[in-house]
Amino acid sequence: DLILPQVAAVVKNITAFVIGYLEPTQNARATLIMQGMKEAMLLAKKLGSYENDILRACFGDFVLTCTSEDSRNFKAGKAHKNGGVALETQESLKSVDNIYAIKGDLHLPIVEFFYSVVKHNKPDFGLLILI
Repeated sequence: DLILPQVAAVVKNITAFVIGYLEPTQNARATLIMQGMKEAMLLAKKLGSYENDILRACFGDFVLTCTSEDSRNFKAGKAHKNGGVALETQESLKSVDNIYAIKGDLHLPIVEFFYSVVKHNKPDFGLLILI
């Protein structure tokens, strides 16, 4: 089953961008990572994935990308917050458009926050309150 790792790669990049943008505390960062993995599993399931073991599929890559300040997506989030636009933002934006086309009624706070930041340039912090 390749669906979960493919979806997780996209959501991992979006989550790393959001973490770079927010620059949260370590505890909040851990919460965002767990939420990002949950959103990846929900999307993968919606797309027909039978795999539900994100730990086996991509946990290490997810955590490394979201905790390294050298991660290009983390840097892109930080740059965007400071008025820059990185190529990674444009790559992730194409992916998030695809996610929005298929997500239906799924509540995906991190994906939705990313969308509010890069698509509308209006961060909707209310999306992250209940994480």
